[in-house]
Amino acid sequence: MSRTYLALTFLSIAVQALFAFFEMSCISFNKVRLQYYVSLGSRRATWLNYLLKRPSRLFGTTLIGITTFLVIGSECARRFYESIHLDPDWAPLTQVPLVVVFGELASMFAARRHPEQAAMFCVPLMFFVAKMLTPITWTFDQFSHILHKWMGKEKEVPLFLSREEVRLAFEEKDSKGDEFNATVNQIFQLKNMTAGQLMTSLANVPMANSSATFEEVRHLLSVHYAPIVPIYHRFPHNIVAIAQIRDLLSVTQDKRVIDSAHSPWFVAQNTSVLALLEQFKRNNQSTAVILEASGHAVGLLTLDQILATIFGKESSSQVLEESTRYIERTLSGEMRVAVFNQQFEANLPDQENRTLSDLILSQLDHFPVKEESICINEFAFTVDELTLRSVKTLTVRTMRY
Repeated sequence: MSRTYLALTFLSIAVQALFAFFEMSCISFNKVRLQYYVSLGSRRATWLNYLLKRPSRLFGTTLIGITTFLVIGSECARRFYESIHLDPDWAPLTQVPLVVVFGELASMFAARRHPEQAAMFCVPLMFFVAKMLTPITWTFDQFSHILHKWMGKEKEVPLFLSREEVRLAFEEKDSKGDEFNATVNQIFQLKNMTAGQLMTSLANVPMANSSATFEEVRHLLSVHYAPIVPIYHRFPHNIVAIAQIRDLLSVTQDKRVIDSAHSPWFVAQNTSVLALLEQFKRNNQSTAVILEASGHAVGLLTLDQILATIFGKESSSQVLEESTRYIERTLSGEMRVAVFNQQFEANLPDQENRTLSDLILSQLDHFPVKEESICINEFAFTVDELTLRSVKTLTVRTMRY
């Protein structure tokens, strides 16, 4: 008889461990991957999703199961001690460590390590048990809702996934998912990027005057091809139209290009790339003209460039290929151009003891104002602080194109 009670004791601990095992695996199961399995039509994933959407059923079932077999196991342990002529009150001395170690900790650690496999393995049995216990769990669920409403509590908001949860959802150990994981990470990185960081500088884009004819633009593109040609009036920073190659196919040689061009879409330099992507979707545009704080145009950004940044592939309609590195620093205007060229591997026009302040003043036909930007080669310089005669500090960054 003692062997029977001992076997029932260990069986109760095992069943208790099974309920704890399933509960922890459900908590640890990745929500995004679960929805993916549901979309594939997996029956086990559908059952598990049903339970997770009804936490009172899920946790009510596991709570009843754990408590029931905890009581049964404790009573069997007492009967076992009694059958071997020991005081039944000593049973907790062995029962508590067994329950804690094997009934709780071991099962939880295992479920935490392999939540997906554990949940999928146990869900058929647990779904059946949950259906059997539905009258009990439903009754307590309704009681809790009535109590919740009586206390005047607000309705619970839907559960939203954090960025980290979504990112971890796509992390796989196999090499086949590396490219997809990189794409997901690129999407999250766009949150902290602005249009000014991704744009193509106007200094590197072939541009046409507002009076240019198709013949002149064709000659321009034969030297430096680009699918998009910004059209300016009087000054390069005054963009008045955007001409695309497909719009020029039916234009006669002596006709002005601006007559077949589209109105430009202007976007502030500090606009978030994610917000810009949403605007691309709404207004059916493909090219944005980037404006600095003073209202001057400083660059172009296409939808293809954003997509190429996300997927890490070069698009055929990009204005220029992407820069391999990105620099954004605040420097003193007294820094010599030669030192800048050496430190940043640049090729800015240099004269003897010329400073960055002298370089900027020589490139402008007026004294700069605060937050005014100028593009020189692949670098964009933004004035931060001024003195009466020079630029005190400035921000330099490489243009991504």
